[in-house]
Amino acid sequence: MFDLIDYHDDSTGITAMERTTGFSLSITGQMQARGDVRSGVLTPDIAIDPATYMDELRKRKVDIRERTA
Repeated sequence: MFDLIDYHDDSTGITAMERTTGFSLSITGQMQARGDVRSGVLTPDIAIDPATYMDELRKRKVDIRERTA
């Protein structure tokens, strides 16, 4: 299980909701353009590599934490 934590970016004025939804769309779009997304009718966790996706979010300073319970 993972927790995603993000906050408003005062330097850009972008809200946490805008960051998490916009970054996710951008990341998956870039992955599709590179051919890193499996084709077919698949759930997102099957179509893309979760580790790569989370690494890309972390590059954008989105805090993702794994918890065990």
